[in-house]
Amino acid sequence: MSTAVLGRLVARARERGLSATARKLFEDHVWRRSSSVIMEYRREWGGGVGREFEPADGFRYEMVEPGQPVPPLGRFLARRRGDFERMLADRKVGAFVSDEEGAFSCLWLSFEDHRDPESREFYAVAPGEVYHYCWLLDPEKRKSNAALNMMRYVFAYAKRRGVTRQFGVIDRVNRPSYQIHKRFHYREAGIEVIHLYLLRTRWTFTRPYKGELGLYANAGRTG
Repeated sequence: MSTAVLGRLVARARERGLSATARKLFEDHVWRRSSSVIMEYRREWGGGVGREFEPADGFRYEMVEPGQPVPPLGRFLARRRGDFERMLADRKVGAFVSDEEGAFSCLWLSFEDHRDPESREFYAVAPGEVYHYCWLLDPEKRKSNAALNMMRYVFAYAKRRGVTRQFGVIDRVNRPSYQIHKRFHYREAGIEVIHLYLLRTRWTFTRPYKGELGLYANAGRTG
């Protein structure tokens, strides 16, 4: 086990306790079943921000499009550089937030049909739509306004590109992400996404529903 991995485990154990850390390891490497919902925003619902938005929180926000290099990454995102380069090669667009140590948060956008062969996921993206995914934020920056400003920044970029519908998959245990999307007038789209993970193999299923599933009753306050 590398020093970096061990360091992350120790930090998680200090933050969440040994039992929660052990449960997370089991779910990551042995068996996990999760329930998520597709949440969508349509321009006619109002809210969001205008076509231009310049955050004033001291961080640097940037959109990285295909053909452009991945920006300098901070400690939290550094190990994902190869993944990000592959995403750009697959015509995805990355939104990054950085401080003096490099990027510490990102959110990825797909303006065309999105397929993930590893998790067996597929989401159709029509003209005028964008699918957003892989929202990562350094835990040490959770108390900043970076998450809210990232959403505002992406909203402005989407409007400049003529997007009228944007959507993503939100885990029902991720209270912060669900609440942020609600704050920006997102609504559940009536599709549940079920992920199954067994010994490094993943499957994804979807099913329609009526009404609102919402968060699990025991959903945590950290994502």
